[in-house]
Amino acid sequence: MKAYVFTQIYLGGLVAVASLSLGLLTVTSPAAQAAVFHCPTSTICVHADNNFGGARQDISGFAAYTDLNGHLHDKASSWINANRYVSMGIGEWRRGSGEFIAQTLPPGWYEDNLGRNANFDNKADFVKQV
Repeated sequence: MKAYVFTQIYLGGLVAVASLSLGLLTVTSPAAQAAVFHCPTSTICVHADNNFGGARQDISGFAAYTDLNGHLHDKASSWINANRYVSMGIGEWRRGSGEFIAQTLPPGWYEDNLGRNANFDNKADFVKQV
């Protein structure tokens, strides 16, 4: 059985984080997680390192598809979908098979470790609306 970890942020005032893994619910205090949520509303923030560290690309005011820049192309390890209404996917182009979406995040959700939770560390080429 594969374990899934989902984390959601609330973008207006109160910040709460809940992780769901193998049916167990854990709630983390807002103060402990507040530093993570520095991605502006209506923006996708992609980071080179786990836990939102390293080089960062902020994507806002974009169309349905955006290539990652040279600092993050095949280097992304964590990302935040701070949109209010749009689900986004992070993926790569594979020879012969075309586009591959590795992970989709609903509005207001984030992924702190693409390697552990999506088996997709250092592979991303683009972010797109899904």
